[in-house]
Amino acid sequence: MIYHLYRRPKKNGAFWMDLRVNGCRYREPLGTRDKGEAHELMLKRIDQLKTRAPDPQKRSKSYGTMDIKSAVETYCKERRVQVSPRMVAYWKEQARPLEKHFVDLKLKRFTVEHLSEYQNARLSEGRAPKTINGEVSVLRQLLKHAKLWYRFEDYKPIRNTKPPVGRALTEEHQARLFEVAQSRSDWLYAYTAAILGAYCGMRACEIRALQMEGC
Repeated sequence: MIYHLYRRPKKNGAFWMDLRVNGCRYREPLGTRDKGEAHELMLKRIDQLKTRAPDPQKRSKSYGTMDIKSAVETYCKERRVQVSPRMVAYWKEQARPLEKHFVDLKLKRFTVEHLSEYQNARLSEGRAPKTINGEVSVLRQLLKHAKLWYRFEDYKPIRNTKPPVGRALTEEHQARLFEVAQSRSDWLYAYTAAILGAYCGMRACEIRALQMEGC
């Protein structure tokens, strides 16, 4: 096995590794300017490559050059025969804020700092921790699929401080909710959804999936 650790001044001075394992060459960014940290990351990557079979599809190289939008589209096409259409739609929906924030940043350029920056930005926009963690989970899937997640061991999801159990409506509040929902014709869908949720115990995703048959 041959390996080489070097710095690329034109790429923000970050370290890269160039190594050959099991007859395959891997030339990848390590996402840090600290030589000691870069060396540790390279050793972890070497251990990871030694314990798994070579990637005949060169997935790391192909996905690493994609931005999030392209990676999601490719990933959905690859996985659509293995998962439900609803899961594919979920991935695409969760990826939209990521695409807007990171624009054309390639997967191989991502660092832990990028994830922290995204978390802080979304919190500043008033998004809930659960929402943000769901969005980042899609990015995590892409990076794992691209064999690039080994650099993100320090990533931590945002702690959800919301109470696990919601507060139930009182009878008075429920009556008031239905009364107001019926007061305008353009609120019909909200009123119907409230009735289904209150008396049928249906969740939001189940209500949205309902279809009206022809009369």
